[in-house]
Amino acid sequence: MNEILLSEGVDITSFLDVKKYEKPIPVELVGKVIGSFPGWLRITDELNIKSYPEILTEMVGRRYYITRKDDGQSATYFLKDGVFGVCSRKLQLADDGNGYWAMAHKYEIEARMRSWFGNDDIAIQAEIVGPPIQGNKMGLKEKELHIFNLVAKNREYMPFEKLREFCEFAKIPMVTQIDAGLAFMYDLPYLQNLANNLKYPNGSPAEGIVIRPTEYVYSLTVEGPLSGKVVSETFQVKHEE
Repeated sequence: MNEILLSEGVDITSFLDVKKYEKPIPVELVGKVIGSFPGWLRITDELNIKSYPEILTEMVGRRYYITRKDDGQSATYFLKDGVFGVCSRKLQLADDGNGYWAMAHKYEIEARMRSWFGNDDIAIQAEIVGPPIQGNKMGLKEKELHIFNLVAKNREYMPFEKLREFCEFAKIPMVTQIDAGLAFMYDLPYLQNLANNLKYPNGSPAEGIVIRPTEYVYSLTVEGPLSGKVVSETFQVKHEE
Protein backbone atom coordinates (compact mmCIF):
# COMPACT_ATOMS: atom_id res chain seq x y z
CA MET A 1 0.00 0.00 0.00
CA ASN A 2 1.30 3.45 -0.93
CA GLU A 3 1.67 5.88 1.96
CA ILE A 4 0.14 9.34 1.70
CA LEU A 5 1.65 12.28 3.56
CA LEU A 6 -1.10 14.50 4.90
CA SER A 7 -1.14 17.92 6.49
CA GLU A 8 -3.90 20.19 7.74
CA GLY A 9 -6.01 21.59 4.91
CA VAL A 10 -5.27 18.80 2.41
CA ASP A 11 -8.39 17.58 0.53
CA ILE A 12 -8.51 13.80 1.10
CA THR A 13 -11.88 13.10 -0.52
CA SER A 14 -10.24 11.81 -3.71
CA PHE A 15 -8.01 9.43 -1.71
CA LEU A 16 -11.00 8.07 0.21
CA ASP A 17 -13.29 8.01 -2.85
CA VAL A 18 -16.03 9.97 -1.06
CA LYS A 19 -18.20 12.85 -2.18
CA LYS A 20 -20.34 15.37 -0.34
CA TYR A 21 -24.00 14.42 -0.59
CA GLU A 22 -26.08 16.84 -2.66
CA LYS A 23 -29.87 16.62 -2.58
CA PRO A 24 -31.14 15.72 -6.08
CA ILE A 25 -33.19 18.44 -7.77
CA PRO A 26 -36.81 17.28 -8.21
CA VAL A 27 -37.83 16.88 -11.86
CA GLU A 28 -40.53 19.56 -11.64
CA LEU A 29 -37.95 22.16 -10.56
CA VAL A 30 -35.33 21.46 -13.23
CA GLY A 31 -34.99 24.22 -15.82
CA LYS A 32 -32.87 25.45 -18.71
CA VAL A 33 -29.46 26.63 -17.52
CA ILE A 34 -28.35 30.04 -18.80
CA GLY A 35 -25.32 30.59 -16.59
CA SER A 36 -23.36 29.68 -13.50
CA PHE A 37 -24.25 30.89 -10.02
CA PRO A 38 -23.42 34.63 -9.73
CA GLY A 39 -19.94 35.17 -8.33
CA TRP A 40 -21.04 38.08 -6.14
CA LEU A 41 -23.27 35.71 -4.13
CA ARG A 42 -22.61 32.74 -1.86
CA ILE A 43 -24.10 29.31 -2.49
CA THR A 44 -26.41 28.41 0.39
CA ASP A 45 -24.58 25.92 2.57
CA GLU A 46 -24.80 25.95 6.37
CA LEU A 47 -21.95 24.26 8.27
CA ASN A 48 -22.97 21.62 10.80
CA ILE A 49 -22.14 22.94 14.27
CA LYS A 50 -21.55 19.37 15.47
CA SER A 51 -18.53 19.28 13.13
CA TYR A 52 -17.59 22.95 13.66
CA PRO A 53 -18.20 23.73 17.37
CA GLU A 54 -16.06 26.86 17.03
CA ILE A 55 -19.18 28.51 15.59
CA LEU A 56 -20.73 28.43 19.07
CA THR A 57 -17.66 30.11 20.54
CA GLU A 58 -18.00 32.90 18.00
CA MET A 59 -21.72 33.24 18.82
CA VAL A 60 -21.30 33.65 22.59
CA GLY A 61 -22.67 36.94 23.92
CA ARG A 62 -24.10 38.07 20.60
CA ARG A 63 -27.70 39.03 19.96
CA TYR A 64 -29.13 36.06 18.08
CA TYR A 65 -32.09 34.29 16.54
CA ILE A 66 -32.78 30.62 15.82
CA THR A 67 -34.97 29.37 12.97
CA ARG A 68 -36.37 26.02 11.94
CA LYS A 69 -34.57 24.33 9.05
CA ASP A 70 -37.09 23.36 6.39
CA ASP A 71 -36.39 20.35 4.18
CA GLY A 72 -36.78 21.52 0.59
CA GLN A 73 -34.73 22.93 -2.27
CA SER A 74 -32.85 26.21 -1.99
CA ALA A 75 -33.39 29.02 -4.50
CA THR A 76 -31.87 32.45 -5.06
CA TYR A 77 -33.58 35.51 -6.60
CA PHE A 78 -31.48 38.58 -7.35
CA LEU A 79 -31.31 42.05 -8.83
CA LYS A 80 -27.92 42.99 -10.29
CA ASP A 81 -27.34 46.12 -12.37
CA GLY A 82 -31.08 46.36 -12.84
CA VAL A 83 -31.48 42.79 -14.15
CA PHE A 84 -33.60 40.19 -12.34
CA GLY A 85 -32.32 36.62 -12.16
CA VAL A 86 -33.37 33.26 -10.73
CA CYS A 87 -31.04 30.48 -9.59
CA SER A 88 -31.20 26.96 -8.30
CA ARG A 89 -28.62 26.16 -5.64
CA LYS A 90 -25.72 26.34 -8.12
CA LEU A 91 -27.01 27.55 -11.52
CA GLN A 92 -28.86 30.46 -13.11
CA LEU A 93 -32.04 29.40 -14.91
CA ALA A 94 -34.18 30.65 -17.79
CA ASP A 95 -37.88 31.34 -17.35
CA ASP A 96 -39.06 28.15 -19.05
CA GLY A 97 -41.82 27.10 -16.67
CA ASN A 98 -39.55 25.46 -14.08
CA GLY A 99 -40.43 25.42 -10.38
CA TYR A 100 -37.92 28.10 -9.36
CA TRP A 101 -39.47 30.63 -11.73
CA ALA A 102 -42.96 29.44 -10.79
CA MET A 103 -42.25 30.69 -7.26
CA ALA A 104 -40.99 34.00 -8.66
CA HIS A 105 -44.30 34.48 -10.47
CA LYS A 106 -46.45 33.20 -7.60
CA TYR A 107 -45.04 35.73 -5.13
CA GLU A 108 -44.34 38.50 -7.70
CA ILE A 109 -40.77 38.52 -6.40
CA GLU A 110 -39.23 40.79 -9.04
CA ALA A 111 -41.83 43.54 -8.60
CA ARG A 112 -41.68 43.37 -4.81
CA MET A 113 -37.87 43.43 -4.75
CA ARG A 114 -37.79 46.46 -7.07
CA SER A 115 -40.43 48.22 -4.99
CA TRP A 116 -38.57 47.66 -1.70
CA PHE A 117 -34.91 47.87 -2.75
CA GLY A 118 -35.09 50.22 -5.75
CA ASN A 119 -31.88 50.08 -7.81
CA ASP A 120 -29.81 48.27 -5.17
CA ASP A 121 -27.98 45.05 -6.02
CA ILE A 122 -29.67 42.56 -3.69
CA ALA A 123 -30.61 38.89 -3.42
CA ILE A 124 -33.07 36.83 -1.45
CA GLN A 125 -32.35 33.21 -0.69
CA ALA A 126 -35.11 30.84 0.27
CA GLU A 127 -36.27 27.25 0.54
CA ILE A 128 -38.91 25.89 -1.83
CA VAL A 129 -41.05 23.40 0.09
CA GLY A 130 -44.21 21.43 -0.59
CA PRO A 131 -45.39 18.57 -2.80
CA PRO A 132 -43.53 16.54 -3.95
CA ILE A 133 -40.18 18.13 -2.97
CA GLN A 134 -38.14 15.89 -0.64
CA GLY A 135 -41.29 13.87 0.01
CA ASN A 136 -43.15 16.97 1.27
CA LYS A 137 -42.24 16.20 4.87
CA MET A 138 -44.10 19.31 6.04
CA GLY A 139 -47.36 17.99 4.58
CA LEU A 140 -48.15 21.17 2.63
CA LYS A 141 -50.96 21.30 0.08
CA GLU A 142 -48.99 23.40 -2.40
CA LYS A 143 -45.45 24.69 -2.92
CA GLU A 144 -44.32 27.60 -0.75
CA LEU A 145 -41.24 29.79 -0.57
CA HIS A 146 -39.67 30.39 2.86
CA ILE A 147 -37.04 33.16 2.87
CA PHE A 148 -33.96 32.81 5.09
CA ASN A 149 -31.44 35.33 3.67
CA LEU A 150 -31.24 38.85 2.34
CA VAL A 151 -27.82 39.34 0.76
CA ALA A 152 -26.27 42.71 -0.10
CA LYS A 153 -23.83 43.20 -2.99
CA ASN A 154 -20.85 42.93 -0.64
CA ARG A 155 -21.97 39.33 0.11
CA GLU A 156 -23.01 40.25 3.63
CA TYR A 157 -26.27 39.02 5.16
CA MET A 158 -28.56 41.92 5.97
CA PRO A 159 -29.78 42.27 9.60
CA PHE A 160 -32.61 40.10 10.88
CA GLU A 161 -34.96 43.09 11.24
CA LYS A 162 -34.46 44.00 7.56
CA LEU A 163 -35.22 40.39 6.60
CA ARG A 164 -38.39 40.37 8.70
CA GLU A 165 -39.54 43.76 7.40
CA PHE A 166 -39.06 42.74 3.76
CA CYS A 167 -40.95 39.47 4.22
CA GLU A 168 -43.85 41.34 5.82
CA PHE A 169 -43.89 43.94 3.01
CA ALA A 170 -43.61 41.35 0.22
CA LYS A 171 -46.07 38.95 1.88
CA ILE A 172 -43.60 36.09 1.41
CA PRO A 173 -43.18 33.67 4.35
CA MET A 174 -39.95 33.80 6.31
CA VAL A 175 -38.47 30.64 7.81
CA THR A 176 -40.05 29.96 11.19
CA GLN A 177 -38.34 31.68 14.13
CA ILE A 178 -38.24 29.51 17.25
CA ASP A 179 -36.01 31.55 19.58
CA ALA A 180 -34.22 34.89 19.90
CA GLY A 181 -32.29 36.72 22.60
CA LEU A 182 -29.87 39.46 23.57
CA ALA A 183 -26.86 37.26 24.42
CA PHE A 184 -26.24 33.78 23.01
CA MET A 185 -25.09 31.31 25.69
CA TYR A 186 -26.32 27.88 24.52
CA ASP A 187 -24.09 24.80 24.30
CA LEU A 188 -24.29 21.97 21.77
CA PRO A 189 -26.22 19.48 23.99
CA TYR A 190 -28.97 22.06 24.54
CA LEU A 191 -29.16 22.90 20.84
CA GLN A 192 -29.14 19.23 19.84
CA ASN A 193 -32.05 18.55 22.19
CA LEU A 194 -33.89 21.56 20.77
CA ALA A 195 -33.38 20.27 17.22
CA ASN A 196 -34.31 16.69 18.14
CA ASN A 197 -37.67 17.75 19.58
CA LEU A 198 -38.66 20.27 16.91
CA LYS A 199 -41.54 19.28 14.63
CA TYR A 200 -43.24 20.64 11.54
CA PRO A 201 -46.92 21.65 11.94
CA ASN A 202 -48.02 18.22 10.65
CA GLY A 203 -46.17 16.50 13.51
CA SER A 204 -43.28 15.21 11.38
CA PRO A 205 -39.74 15.72 12.80
CA ALA A 206 -38.15 18.92 11.50
CA GLU A 207 -34.78 18.74 9.76
CA GLY A 208 -33.10 20.86 12.41
CA ILE A 209 -32.31 24.43 13.38
CA VAL A 210 -30.15 27.31 12.14
CA ILE A 211 -28.41 29.74 14.54
CA ARG A 212 -27.38 33.27 13.54
CA PRO A 213 -26.51 36.67 15.02
CA THR A 214 -29.10 39.37 14.29
CA GLU A 215 -26.42 41.58 12.71
CA TYR A 216 -23.81 40.54 10.15
CA VAL A 217 -20.64 39.06 11.68
CA TYR A 218 -17.72 37.70 9.68
CA SER A 219 -16.75 34.24 10.93
CA LEU A 220 -13.20 32.90 10.75
CA THR A 221 -14.65 29.39 11.11
CA VAL A 222 -17.16 29.71 8.29
CA GLU A 223 -14.96 32.14 6.30
CA GLY A 224 -18.11 34.13 5.65
CA PRO A 225 -21.26 35.21 7.49
CA LEU A 226 -21.46 33.68 10.96
CA SER A 227 -24.17 30.99 11.13
CA GLY A 228 -24.53 27.25 11.50
CA LYS A 229 -27.01 24.41 11.69
CA VAL A 230 -27.79 21.58 14.08
CA VAL A 231 -29.40 18.60 12.34
CA SER A 232 -32.10 16.70 14.21
CA GLU A 233 -31.08 13.16 15.13
CA THR A 234 -34.79 12.28 15.22
CA PHE A 235 -35.13 13.47 11.62
CA GLN A 236 -32.08 11.48 10.53
CA VAL A 237 -33.26 8.26 12.17
CA LYS A 238 -36.77 8.54 10.72
CA HIS A 239 -35.54 9.04 7.18
CA GLU A 240 -32.93 6.30 7.38
CA GLU A 241 -35.67 3.73 8.13
